[in-house]
Amino acid sequence: MACAVAEGTLLEARGLAKAYGGVFAVQNVSLDLEAGEIHALIGPNGAGKSTLIGLLHGAIPADAGTVAFAGSRLDGRGPAGRARAGLARSFQRTALFSELSVAEHVALAVRAAAGGSFGWWRKVPRPDLAVLDELGLGDDADRPAGELAHGRQRLVELAMVVAARPRAILMDEPFAGLAPDDRPALAARLAALKSRHALLLVEHDMDVVFRLADRISVLVAGQVIKSGAPEAIRADPEVQQAYLRDED
Repeated sequence: MACAVAEGTLLEARGLAKAYGGVFAVQNVSLDLEAGEIHALIGPNGAGKSTLIGLLHGAIPADAGTVAFAGSRLDGRGPAGRARAGLARSFQRTALFSELSVAEHVALAVRAAAGGSFGWWRKVPRPDLAVLDELGLGDDADRPAGELAHGRQRLVELAMVVAARPRAILMDEPFAGLAPDDRPALAARLAALKSRHALLLVEHDMDVVFRLADRISVLVAGQVIKSGAPEAIRADPEVQQAYLRDED
């Protein structure tokens, strides 16, 4: 399993901007992710949250600004290069192979992260599969992923990301589409992961955000209007006016 992350700032974004047709989706955004924290990014629909995640992940090229990870600049690197540096991403929608087992999905992720040949992807060391036990999937290791309920499929996707041993994970609405009964299990797993994998979490479920986050940044119209501890964000009049009041 991955060792505990060292203390300090892992991810640093400075002055990020992205425009489409002359309209800014993200404008002059600066953001940090510290080792050992869950940093939540919230904001209304259309605020630019997914675009910002794409900029950090390298899937979307920035018009301006810089991204550094663990002290090294990532500008010009795509998602694969950023993943090799230790910055991973999970996606909003499940995208599993229904006939492959849970363990085979993790094996595939490990091989992809190592740059190995897919012809040998089934031969994965047992320590790399220990992530299944960590995420409560040990009993499902040999089951086809297509047989699992949606909530457990989300855990499989998380296991694939964690098995690659990133130092930080970008998560775009991991609770989207989950039934209420599935949310506590995922929240508990995320809370347990943060000592080894810093998490930048985009999420609309405010109960989840205020329960999990160590820090919250609020994105409105492509700009971060506030960043701070959950209690300060909840009580901030500008945040209430721009976003939280609409969530009641």
